[in-house]
Amino acid sequence: MDRSDETPTPGEILSEIIDQTDGLTVMMLPLLTIALPGVILLLLAPIALLAAAAAIPAVLAGALLAPRFPLRPLLVARYYVLTAASVAAGLWDWLRHGTAAGWEPAQGTR
Repeated sequence: MDRSDETPTPGEILSEIIDQTDGLTVMMLPLLTIALPGVILLLLAPIALLAAAAAIPAVLAGALLAPRFPLRPLLVARYYVLTAASVAAGLWDWLRHGTAAGWEPAQGTR
């Protein structure tokens, strides 16, 4: 192939651009290490939320089946559902009635 003019080929131009931007790439590495956790969080947080949302009906179903089938995982699910329900019931009661303004000492104390 006879090339009378010395114009670079597209491959040579691309190679030269890559060579010239190596320093910029090295300078950008610390920024990449700062941004990477945020990117991972943006990608993994929705997956974790979807997994939690999908697990809620499974845990509730396990809690409902625990009295009939006393298997250990179902009993654990029942425990967590009842514990969360008691906290929610206490919060509901407190929101409805509030806390008494006064304080009375316990029986048998002065």
